[in-house]
Amino acid sequence: QSTSDRAVDTLFLNLVYDAGKVQALADGRPIRFSDDVFIEAEDPERALDLMNRIVKDVYEVGAGAIDVETDDKKPRHANLTAIALATVNFGVSIAYPLFARRDKFGRALWALMRKIGLDPTIRTIYQNKIFDIQMADEYGIEVVGPTDDTMLKHHAAFPGSSHKLQDIAAQFFAIRPWKAEFRAGKDDKGRPARSRTCSLTTMH
Repeated sequence: QSTSDRAVDTLFLNLVYDAGKVQALADGRPIRFSDDVFIEAEDPERALDLMNRIVKDVYEVGAGAIDVETDDKKPRHANLTAIALATVNFGVSIAYPLFARRDKFGRALWALMRKIGLDPTIRTIYQNKIFDIQMADEYGIEVVGPTDDTMLKHHAAFPGSSHKLQDIAAQFFAIRPWKAEFRAGKDDKGRPARSRTCSLTTMH
């Protein structure tokens, strides 16, 4: 199949899914996303409170989406800048310097991440698992439970389509642009931040 033929197929496929979204909205199905994402870049107490809340929800749901943000696209050269965790209910994004603190807060944040990774009953979900798992391993977070990779699954199901998370989400859900950069902006309390929002998309 030629490149032009694949492009036509992809355009037709997107049109079919767009029609499906319109019908779903008309039927009142819950395919809209809300911005239930909490960001923390400075306050260690709030960061720990958010982590405790999201980890509790991960255990109630039985699964959590993990996203790591870095300063480089190659794991060998990358440093963590933020760690995000989400369920179908809400998400949390915490700047890496809070994890790097050499006090009870930093240790507690790492302990909660390792707790999820080492629990064989918890399913963890990634967008580009190969990269995220490598970064987690570099920072001492072992993952032993079942895993899913939304990018690989979408690649297998829809070859030739874009496999960016924004595009995957837009294929199935009524969703506005969601992955906003906060590196040069402010967090959700109006303070300078170096974190990122994370999406709940990988949980669906």
